[in-house]
Formats: sequence, structure tokens, C-alpha cells
Amino acid sequence: MIVLGMHRSGTSALTSTLAGLGYALPRDVMAGAPDNPRGFFEPRSVARLNERILQSLGGSWDQTGPFVVRRKTLADSARRIADHVEATFLHETCSVLARTFPRDRSIVIKDPRIALLTPLWRSALQALGYDPVLVHIHRPPIEVAASLQARNGFTISQGLRTWQTYVMSILRTAQTTPVHTLSFDQLLADPTQTLEGLTYGLGRTVEPTALQQAAALLAPEDRHQTAAALGGELPPIVADTARLLMRWNQTPPAVRQETIAGLQARFEDIALYSGPKVAMPARGLKAVPARTGIRRPPLLFHYHLFKNAGTSIDAMLQRNFGDHWGHAEFRMPRGQTTNLAAVTGHLLERPELEAFSSHTALLPAPALLDRDVLPILFLRHPIDRLRSAYDFEKHQKVETFGARLARSTDFKGYITALLSPGSGEQARNFQALRLADNAPYLSGDLAERAMAGLQALPFVGLVEAYDASLQRLSALVTPHYPGFKPLTLRKNASNAAPTPLDEKLAKVAEELGPALHERLLEANRVDLALHAHVQGLYGAEASTKDA
Repeated sequence: MIVLGMHRSGTSALTSTLAGLGYALPRDVMAGAPDNPRGFFEPRSVARLNERILQSLGGSWDQTGPFVVRRKTLADSARRIADHVEATFLHETCSVLARTFPRDRSIVIKDPRIALLTPLWRSALQALGYDPVLVHIHRPPIEVAASLQARNGFTISQGLRTWQTYVMSILRTAQTTPVHTLSFDQLLADPTQTLEGLTYGLGRTVEPTALQQAAALLAPEDRHQTAAALGGELPPIVADTARLLMRWNQTPPAVRQETIAGLQARFEDIALYSGPKVAMPARGLKAVPARTGIRRPPLLFHYHLFKNAGTSIDAMLQRNFGDHWGHAEFRMPRGQTTNLAAVTGHLLERPELEAFSSHTALLPAPALLDRDVLPILFLRHPIDRLRSAYDFEKHQKVETFGARLARSTDFKGYITALLSPGSGEQARNFQALRLADNAPYLSGDLAERAMAGLQALPFVGLVEAYDASLQRLSALVTPHYPGFKPLTLRKNASNAAPTPLDEKLAKVAEELGPALHERLLEANRVDLALHAHVQGLYGAEASTKDA
């Protein structure tokens, strides 16, 4: 469900009650603030993306244009710009939704800026398999203007103009898409009946106790502005628009459409000849590509962790998919904590790929419009992984930091250097840090984030249960690629003959000595717990020998 509405119009209140009725909130929900102490109930990532989109057009949440394409009417401009926004930002919007909301529940998404970008968000939700429903909550425009004056220092006229722009955008959507409408006044005056009417209109049956519990989440005392107390006359177009909204559910659809058309014509005249507008050339606007509506088989995406049998997995994927397997590495954009946009962009340029591998692509998996992505990731005992990394890098003829270090010292010196301050993450919960990227909506404890990231994956392999892992992977892949063969290919294996894991770990403890060995165990405490968890998932299939 998409909650539409101008800022300060009760969108937070409505969203909180919908959450109380079972709709899932975002994982990165925005905290409360002095002007909204009970919380905004909106995702930080969505608000940031929407603001960036508006800025790319030359505006912002409070500088709403109108955005005009040269030599086009306001209505034509809106359509052209909506197409441009969708063509430019749809894939990123899908990725934001995929990592912000659960995929197995009905969700509620709210950010007032969505009113200005509704076609984009409807398309993104539809691309991810949702059936978006639009709900518009409105509030007397003078109350909104007064609230913006108190919070942002707006003049009343500036607040009314911004209200009119947001509402006209919503009404433009209502010309082609059903929009359920309710007032903030109604919600506060009789929340249970208002919510019951809304859910009935949505075709959803809700128990009376659930309605009462959701209604109890509302706090009428948080409303600081009332139209009756403020008084004052409204500009005619604002008054007529507010009147239409108040009578929305009692007005026949044909009359609504006729009224909206008249308001649009009046608004265009006012908007084009008064106040700031943002003009842009038609030549720079993108068109929305045609879609077939047919979903392709999933893309197999191997997140190649160093010395976790990754080269063997790559070889298997290449053997199965040939020219339809690809690989690439990605830099981290300055000031960012994810390279998801670069990964998504690369995959969009390679639509022929069926399998893909990368050492540096970070979770979560990208969201693609016409197909799902199946992440493939293997874990390994972290201490054994480091021993294998040392043996491998010691014989590498390259000038990387790890190879130079391994060639210059023994295993004990290698670990001592990797545990020294500023030496990076290779010897410190390396696997946990990568898994934690798959839970960007959490903050704080690494163990919690890493476990959540692991549990969100449809597949996780275990190097010590390599053959069993391939069989599980095959069960996921063969329904989509019937010719897939889970080949056991040993590539870049450091040991010629398998050695029992217990023996290898005992040898590491002896080489390092008690003090350094204890430091290494503590530095990989979360990795050890994750490995034990996955080992438990494979049970007797987990071998004590090297893969």
C-alpha cells in the first residue's frame, strides 16, 4: 500500500495505524523528531532517493516547480518527465524496495514526496510482484500551511502553493488509477469507523479488536493546528480543491474526473505564469523501454569469497553456462557503503548473462525487473580459510599486499601482521562482515546483522560440505536450467590431499602459540559462530576433511 499525501497531512498517523493492521513497515524506518515525536514511519532510503530524484530535476520537496518541458503543456510535461524518471531510476528504486521491505508480507510505504513521483513507485512495486494500492489522506490546506510555517518558516501563501502542487499531482494520478481517499479530520474524530471503511473499500476483512487496537495508536493531541482556530480565506483554486477532497467519496466518478480536469486547467494557468518553474529541454529526457511482462529464469550470482572454494564454483558456472557466464569487479564509490548501483548497472548492460561472479560485489543482491537473482555464497571455517590463504598467497607471483606478506614471513608472522591495527578485515570476521551487508536495515551488533543476512539468503554453501552444497544448489537451479550439472571441480586448492579439519586446526594452534591463537579466535568469534550454524544445517553431510 502506498500512502499519498502532502507533508503535515497525517500520513504518519495513517501509516502507523496500517502497520497496526498488519502491514509491514520498512526495515530502516525514520526515527521521530520534535515536530513528529511518534515517528515518521517512512524509510530513510526512500526519502533520500526521492529527494535525489527531485534534485536531478532541479527541485526538492519544497521546490516543486512546476517542471516544464519546453514547448509542452504542463500535463504533457508531467508525462514526459515521469517517463524520464522511470527510465533513469526504476532499477535503483527496485533495489531500494528489495532491501528495505520484506518480500513475503503486505507492506505500507510512505514518504510525502511519492505524491510527486507516484508513477515511478507504482512501476517499481509492480516489477517486484506487488499489487500497489493508493490511499490519499488529506488535511485542510490552511492547517498544512500553518504547520509548515511553524516547522519550516514558510509563509502561508508558500505553504498553500506547495499543498496545491502535491494534491494536483495526486489528482493527476487519480485520473487513471483508483485512489482511496480519507481525511485526517475523519481519522482523528472516529478512527475505528474510518479504518473500517478504508479496509472495506480495499476488500480486506479485519477483526473489530484489530481495528480498535490500530485506532488506539492515534494521538489527537499531536495535532497543533485547526482550521477553525486559524480562520482566513483561501485562494479560490485551493478552496475548490479542498472541497472536492472532502466530498470525494460522495461524488460520482464522472463528476470527479470533470472537476479534476477543470482544476488542472486552472492550476496550469496559475503555475505557468506565477512563481518559479523549472524548464528542461525535451532532447535530454529518456523514454521508458517496452516491457514484455515475461519473467526470465533467475540470474545465478556467485559472491566469491577469497579461499572459500570460489574458483571451483566459478569454473563450474563457466562450464555450465559458457558465454552466458560473466565476471567483473567493482570499486566502492567514495562516501558510500555499498556498490549495489554499479553492480545493477553492469548487469543491465549484460542482459544475456545467466550466471555471474564477483569478488567485490557486495550484498544485498540487485533487484532486476524481469528476473530474480539467486545469490550463491560459501562459508568456510575461518581459521582454516586463513591457513589456506597463506599457503596460496605464498606461491603467488603477484605484488598484492597479501602475496608480498606471505612470501616474506612464516604463517605466524602473516597472522601477526593481519591482526595488527589498520591491517584490514581479512583476519577479522571477514565472512560475517560480508554477510552483514545483506541486512543493511539493521545497525549495531555484527553477530545479529550477519546472522540476519545469512538467514535472508535462499542458499548458503559450506566448503566442508562441498558435494552436499552442490546438490542443494542444483535442486534450486535445475527447475530453471534443466541442463545444469553440479560438477565437482577443484581449482586453486591449496592441499593436494584432503586432511581432516581437526588436524589442520591443531597444527595452526601449534604454529601460532597460545597467545596469538587466542587472539585469532577472538578476532573471528562471529565467523566461528556462523560456521557452526551452517555446519549444523548440513549435519552429517558436513565433512571433517578439506574440499
